[in-house]
Parts: sequence; structure tokens; C-alpha cells
Amino acid sequence: MKKFRGILSRVGLGLLVTAVAAYFGMEIFRVASDPLTTALVERSVAEETVEVTGFVVRQETVLENQSGIMTLLLNEGEKVGAGQTVAILYQSSDALERQEELEALQVRRRQLEYAESVTLGAATALRFDSEIWEELLRLRADISAEGLGSGTEARISSLRSMIMQRDYSAHGEDPTEELKKVEAEIEALEKTLSRSAKEITVPAAGIYSAAVDGYEALLLPETVGELLPSELESLSAGSDYSAIGKLVGSAKWYFAAVLDSGTASRLRAGGSAELRFPKLLEDKLSCRVESIGEEEEGRRTVVFSCTRYLADMTRARLAEAEIIFESWEGLRIAKKALRVNEDGQSGVYCLVGLSARFKPVNVVFKGEDYCLVEPDDPSGETTRIREGDQVIIAAEDLYDGKVVG
Repeated sequence: MKKFRGILSRVGLGLLVTAVAAYFGMEIFRVASDPLTTALVERSVAEETVEVTGFVVRQETVLENQSGIMTLLLNEGEKVGAGQTVAILYQSSDALERQEELEALQVRRRQLEYAESVTLGAATALRFDSEIWEELLRLRADISAEGLGSGTEARISSLRSMIMQRDYSAHGEDPTEELKKVEAEIEALEKTLSRSAKEITVPAAGIYSAAVDGYEALLLPETVGELLPSELESLSAGSDYSAIGKLVGSAKWYFAAVLDSGTASRLRAGGSAELRFPKLLEDKLSCRVESIGEEEEGRRTVVFSCTRYLADMTRARLAEAEIIFESWEGLRIAKKALRVNEDGQSGVYCLVGLSARFKPVNVVFKGEDYCLVEPDDPSGETTRIREGDQVIIAAEDLYDGKVVG
């Protein structure tokens, strides 16, 4: 009898092991045949755009070059006042060397004036040691990031000044006598330079640009809209010009491009349009449609205008742009995630814990393999899809409340 019971126990244990193995086998088969795939919901923007290439047009006055050695005093995109000096013309290389000597003496004078004003002694020298060390660290960081540029040159000059001031402080020397000597040298050089250097000024206010390309006389704001597409595309400035720069006289700049007639018909002269210059500016710009020209072989010249970011556009001439006709903003989900529930309502299933929860959506845009839906309801309803939800893309026989995790 005991032997019979042992056989039954072994049979029962074998059946239990077989049942457990079968269960796990079925679960593995179910997961393999019904893979759960999800994706995170994120905000996105879709746009309908047309890419064009055209000319940037400005009100420009060329500053003609003159014989001699020129030194520019302005940076690209810098604002200039009427009568302001933009450059200095030297009669010879000797005059330029004297100017450089004068600038070095002026720096020296500022250093001596500062050294004369500080408290002398060991404590001041120790303070300068700390400041010099910090300035050296900043200089090393600048050189590592940008190389030897105008910013590092200014920092080197500042470092030299601090070292000289530290020496005066450490030794307790009085810089008054040397300061008088430097001032006398400056006065003598200034008298000499007044006879061998000439200041070049601008007649009106504007923005300075060193980029002169020869199109300044060909592309005029008042006439560019009259050019036929073939005339605009065939413009050629050549390279025979000499100038020290140009003055952009108005904050308003223009963009002239050739569009096919179908695209141009979607615009209205006097209306507004959104443009983006991806290689020049990060922001999209709200522009005015200045004019839509006559049709030529199914194309028209369209001129846009804008009053923003002029300082960033002073060097641009031939530019690529995108005309944005329409844009949509919403939550991005894969098209495959869209489903219709048993009530005939369109929506998606989201993974909430271990369960699938149905959330209705309102599609605002459909792309090739994705769509944008309206963002979450401001009322805070938990049944609406939200940014950060896990949308179920692939799963079989979904229904609200199904355990899928």
C-alpha cells in the first residue's frame, strides 16, 4: 500500500511539473506572438513649406576706397552715427607705425595712472598676485576655446597692465615721473600724426558692413520688384570694385526670389508671410509681401520685407529661405497607434501601470507615418492623452483595462 502511494505521489508531482511548464510555455508563446511596443508622446510641430533661393536687398551706400593705408575702426553690423569716423587714412607706413606707437603709449599711460592711484605696499602686491593668477586661467580658457582672437588680445593687454601695477606696488615706487615722460611722448606723436593721418567719416547714420560685393548698385529696394524672373536670375555683379565697406541706411531689408505662379498665388501683395533662413537665423520671421511681379513663363518675382535682425543680415546676399504657409502643433504619435474602440470612437491605447487604457484623440495633422493630435485638455481630464504618456503601438486584441504589462 505504501509503495502504491509513493507511485501516486510521483505521478502527481510529474503532472504538476508538466502543467507549470505548459503554462510558462503558453505565456512565452503569447508574448512572442503578441509583442508589446510603446512609444513616448512628445510635443511636435509640422509645417507646410516651400524652399526658395533669392537675393537679400538693402538700402546701401558704398564707402569708396582712397589712396593710402587704411585702418578700420568699426566691426561688422555696428551702428554708426552721422559724422562718425569709420576709418583712418595714413599717408605712409611710417605714419601707421607712429599710430601703433601712440596706441601703445596710451595704454602705458592708463597703466601708470592706475598704478599712481593704488595703495602701494606688500598687501597690494599679494592682491595683484591672486588677480594675475585668475586672469591667467581665464586667458588659457579663452585660447583653448577660441584661439588667438581679439578677445584674447584684450585679455593679454589687461594681464600686462596688472603685472606692471603689481611691480610698482611690490617695490613701493612712485610712477609720477615716468607718467610725465609718457604724456610728453604722446603729445609729440599726436602733433605729428595730425599732419599725416586723415579721418574718414560717414555722411549719415546707419549700420556698417565690410562686405561689398558689387550688387549694391544693381539690387535697389525701389526697383527690384520690377525685375522679371529671368532678369533677377541673370544679375551678375562681377568683381571689379574697391571700397572700405558700405553703410546700410535703413532698418528695413528685403528678400527677392523667383516663385512659380501657383506658389505666388497663395500670397497677397501687402499681406504677411512667415519666412525662415535656416543657414542665417534660428528664428522664423514675420515679413510683409511687398510686391508680386508680372508673370513670365509660369513664374513671378516676389519681394518680401522685414525690419528685424538687420545686423545679422549685413553680410548676406544670395540666401536660401523657406516660406511657411501653414503650421500645426500638437502631440506626435505613430499612425499605427490610432485605433477605434467598441463605441466607434477614434483614439489610442496608453500603458497605465500594467493595463491598456483607451484615450480619445482629435487628429490635427497627418504625416507619412505619424500624426499630430490636440494637446491635453486644460481641464486636466485623465481620459485625455498627455505629453509623456506611453502609447501602445503594437499589441493584439486591445480593449480598455486589458492587462498587457
